[in-house]
Amino acid sequence: MKCEIPEFARCCFCFPLRLGLLVWTYVKLIFSLLLLVHFICLLVANLMHLYYPVRVTTVISSILFSIFLCVDIAFHIIFIVSAHTKDYRKMKWFYKEAMVALCLYIFGFFCFTVYVACDFNFTRQYITIIAYILMYIWSIFFWVTISQAYLIMLVRSEVLKLERSTNFEFTNRAVDAEDAAIYNNDIVA
Repeated sequence: MKCEIPEFARCCFCFPLRLGLLVWTYVKLIFSLLLLVHFICLLVANLMHLYYPVRVTTVISSILFSIFLCVDIAFHIIFIVSAHTKDYRKMKWFYKEAMVALCLYIFGFFCFTVYVACDFNFTRQYITIIAYILMYIWSIFFWVTISQAYLIMLVRSEVLKLERSTNFEFTNRAVDAEDAAIYNNDIVA
């Protein structure tokens, strides 16, 4: 089954595409850095037994999320550099990483949902708390997924635009005509 992925000429229907992508990436980079600091603080607090006993699942998930965020931050920096220099080859790297990140977001969300569902006691008092936590996480997940998919389509549009502009060549027909005239005069003489 084949479908057409739309191409965008503008980011958020008002900004130029490259400028909008740069702003979007800078904002996402800031939030990724803040989230990385949060997971590192959570890991340190958990390892130092500050708030609660050490839970192996929390330590492992904090380490995995921190590694994922470090890779994501590195690719954001690569994208920022490539957008400033208009290097579509490096943008393709970010495009592929963004698709992998979207799959990991979806996988992480389902793992978190299963973890929350299995971890809490299902008594009457906890059912409403679990429902609120899941609704909160699902709403965040929905917006993260939609924004990541939109970012992927914007990056794809910019890559295609830059690829088309690099394949554009000028041909000087006047020089070709002069060369042909000179060649024809040499044959006749």
